[in-house]
Amino acid sequence: MLVFCFYSWSLSAQNISISEICTKNNNIIPDGDYNQFVDWIELSNSNSSVVNISGYFISDDPNEKSKWKFPAGSHIDPNNYLIIWADDKNVTNNNHHANFKLSSNSGFVCISDNVGQGFCSVNGSPRGIDVKNYS
Repeated sequence: MLVFCFYSWSLSAQNISISEICTKNNNIIPDGDYNQFVDWIELSNSNSSVVNISGYFISDDPNEKSKWKFPAGSHIDPNNYLIIWADDKNVTNNNHHANFKLSSNSGFVCISDNVGQGFCSVNGSPRGIDVKNYS
């Protein structure tokens, strides 16, 4: 099941969005480190400058929004995207691998800062919006 959701969020005066959530990656694309077909979340940067997401969090749990922290040096290049592999590996080799797996029943994904401010998506629709302007 591939769920698309589009929602813009202001981060350092720049917009990023959750552009894709894949909760059943049986044979769509393999991750770049282990060559496995695992679920993913895609973040997009539609700006002409790099967006630094170091220190921000991504989660699949509405009660634990700081579940996986983006490591230092995490960024999204201009007019590009970043895939976070939801495979419960909790490593960053060439790619970002979060410490959780996605549930096709929930569809919840949240991006937030260190105080839980950010935006969430449930089943492809923005929800729990508590957007903080980071500019």
